Amino acid sequence: MANPTNREELKQFCLRKLGKPVLEINVADEQLEDRIDDALKMYHDFHYDGIERVIIKSQITQTDKDNGYLAMSDSVVSIEKILDLNTGSSNEILFDAQFHMTWDALYAFKQTPTQLQYYTATQENLSLINEILNGKQPLRYRRHTDRLYIDMDWDKVAVGDFIIVQAYQIIDPNTYIQVWSDRWLREYTTELFREQWGTNLIKYSGVQMPGGLTFNGEKILDDAKTRLRELEEELRNTYEEPPTFYMG
Repeated sequence: MANPTNREELKQFCLRKLGKPVLEINVADEQLEDRIDDALKMYHDFHYDGIERVIIKSQITQTDKDNGYLAMSDSVVSIEKILDLNTGSSNEILFDAQFHMTWDALYAFKQTPTQLQYYTATQENLSLINEILNGKQPLRYRRHTDRLYIDMDWDKVAVGDFIIVQAYQIIDPNTYIQVWSDRWLREYTTELFREQWGTNLIKYSGVQMPGGLTFNGEKILDDAKTRLRELEEELRNTYEEPPTFYMG
C-alpha cells in the first residue's frame, strides 16, 4: 500500500509495522483512535508542518462590539498581530493594510537594489512613527476559548469595518491528506500503538500460552517509551519553530 492518505490508512500502516497480520496486536480500535488523536495533537503543537500562517478577514458586527472580542475558529492556535483596514482617521491612513498593499504593488514594477533599500528603510521609519503615534493594540488570546480580545476603544470602530488578523492555525489532515504520510507522524503513531499494546499486555507478563508463547508486555512497553522519548526530542530539536507569536 502507498503512503497513508487518511486516518484509517494511517492506522493500518502502523499496525502492519507492528506485525499485523502475522502478529495479533491486542489493542482495541477505540484505543487506536485515541492514540491517533494524541499523535495529531503533538504534531500540531510542535511540528512546523503542522501549522500554517494565515490571514483572517473579520468583519465587525454589533455582537463583536458588545462582547469586546472577535470569535476565532477552533483551528486557530495563536495570534501574531492584527492590522486594521479602517482608514477613517488621518493619523492611521498611512499605516493601514490598504496603504501597504498599494505601496508594495507600486514598488513591484521598480525593484532595483537601491530602491529596495530605500523602501525597507522607509517602512521601518513608518513603523516607528506609527508605534509612537498610535501604539500597538494589546491582544489577548487563548485557544481554548477561541476569543481574540483587542484592548481598544470599540466605539471607534463601526459595524461593517474589517479587522485583518494574522494568525497560525492547524493544517487539517482531512483537507491536506499529505499530513497522514508525514514520516515523523507515522513513526510516533506507531510507537503510541506499541505503548498501548504493551500497557494492555503487561498484566499477562510471564503467562505461558499454548505452544510455548510467553507474553512480555513490559518489554514492549519499555521499547515504546524509549522510542517515544527519542521522537519527542527529535520533534523539539529539529521540527519545532522558535515561538515568535502570541500563543493561545
